Amino acid sequence: MAAVTSSPLAGEVRSLCFDHFDRDSQELSWVAFGDFSQAWEKLPALEELVIKSGLGGLLGKLVLPRLRRFVRISSGLEREELLAICGATWPLIEHLELWLGVEQGGAGTVAALSSILAGTGMPRLRHLGLVNSELVGELIAALATSPILAQLGSLDLSSGTLRSPATLIERPGAFGHLETLDLRRNLLTPEDAEAIRAVLPNANVADQRSQSEHYVEVGE
Repeated sequence: MAAVTSSPLAGEVRSLCFDHFDRDSQELSWVAFGDFSQAWEKLPALEELVIKSGLGGLLGKLVLPRLRRFVRISSGLEREELLAICGATWPLIEHLELWLGVEQGGAGTVAALSSILAGTGMPRLRHLGLVNSELVGELIAALATSPILAQLGSLDLSSGTLRSPATLIERPGAFGHLETLDLRRNLLTPEDAEAIRAVLPNANVADQRSQSEHYVEVGE
């Protein structure tokens, strides 16, 4: 990031992705991204930002007036980082994807995501991903009555620990307008997956993990 932001071309950078590694080269939970807090004012044209890091780092005050896509891949977001994301200024954001991971100091609670569920400062958001979460059931219940849901075209709740289809079956009308509802790689039985598909044809319930796994898909 220091090299990018010290470049004379920094003001023209539109896409910045820190994600070019996989498990064969490095475990996610070993990777930190450091201090990015002074970077944003030097990247006024940024439209896409992807950060893949398990140990996290310092985001600081996120003011990204042209950002349209933000993806944060993590095995467990820290509370301070999630607060920075929830307090971000990005009025043009269309795609917000957070890999919540294993609960870290309160960061994984539904209450911590209240500003996102309220849609605060995100009038153009069309895709919301709350991925790799331990709280998919609670998130579904909160989303069903949230202001943000109506404006979404797609919702990604994949790779989490959803075991029960109850809330979705009871409230299909809340999610029926979505073009796609991604529930892949959760912990649903074949019977429960079919029960969801019966009331929500837009739900993708393929490739469920075994209920014996208990955990989010990416915890390391």
